[in-house]
Amino acid sequence: MIKNFICSPNITILEALKKIDLSGLRCIYIENNNKLVGSLTDGDIRELILKNVNLNKKIKNYFNKKPKFLERKNFTIENAKNIFFKHAIDTLPITQNSRILEIITLKDIIKNKSFFEKNSVVIMAGGQGKRLLPFTSILPKPLIPINGTPIIKLIINSFDSENLKEIFVTTNYKNSILKSYLKDEIKNKKLVFIDEKKPLGTAGSLSLINKKMLSNDFIVTFCDIFFQKNMKNVLNFHKKNRNDLTIVVAKKRDQLPYGVCKFSKSGKFIKINEKPISEYFVNVGYYILNKKMLKYVSKRKKFDMTELIKVIKLNKQKIKTYPIQEDEWHDVGQWTHYRNAIENLGKS
Repeated sequence: MIKNFICSPNITILEALKKIDLSGLRCIYIENNNKLVGSLTDGDIRELILKNVNLNKKIKNYFNKKPKFLERKNFTIENAKNIFFKHAIDTLPITQNSRILEIITLKDIIKNKSFFEKNSVVIMAGGQGKRLLPFTSILPKPLIPINGTPIIKLIINSFDSENLKEIFVTTNYKNSILKSYLKDEIKNKKLVFIDEKKPLGTAGSLSLINKKMLSNDFIVTFCDIFFQKNMKNVLNFHKKNRNDLTIVVAKKRDQLPYGVCKFSKSGKFIKINEKPISEYFVNVGYYILNKKMLKYVSKRKKFDMTELIKVIKLNKQKIKTYPIQEDEWHDVGQWTHYRNAIENLGKS
């Protein structure tokens, strides 16, 4: 287990990101000559991605050179607790003469699971799915199959029951079919259905949810996207930064199949950039919201998530983005993307 958390300073940023994902937690530690020399979190790597740092570079110039640790001779439960809470960290190396003997987590120290807040999830599943006709003329979009399993079931099963309060499913189009399926198929998680009497946009149905039922921070996702990795790190990132809204974004690369001409205002030719590549971050439709932000949602009328984001920003609430790689998520909201997702998943 411990080897999953330790690496050399000579691995690449991309290799470090994969190692963090494999470890199941948010941090890895760097050793040189069997001595602890640093740490690197998923948050550190996300910052590098946002800054467009080449992920094939070595981590030696980017990791934290002053990691938190506890020497074995000073180890007590109380000392460990103090470090965890003071620095808001999830893992802590126990060392002897700077060598890592063990890596402990906060859960190792605090066995009472009620200490950890369970989180609510809202799945927006009321849309008509017009881009997926003729499939959606018969069945609702959330029941589109991915390798034989409806996407909404894949999304629901991706959430860890231990840390889950309940799942709210907003419904409108063909809601009786969707609700009947979920009641029959989902037995191990608490589902709460929120029925729209009329379409309320991509955020309007949030106004129908009883705030008292929601966790302080809750996840909002749409029923036409899913991820190939554990998204628990997004929630940890949101809470650690005390965000009011966290928006998951994915890095995209597009290459124009033409040469792009550059010329002056007078029309004088300067040069041609042959098939230029553009890089940008796209909103994938996955959010973490503090429930206080629901006061900005228009009541019982059409209101989209883009409008909610604008209002939250205008009111100077804290918004941060959490970047992921392009191949870490799949959008099946239209046939082209759906076919790409099926093909890519078949290769994995």
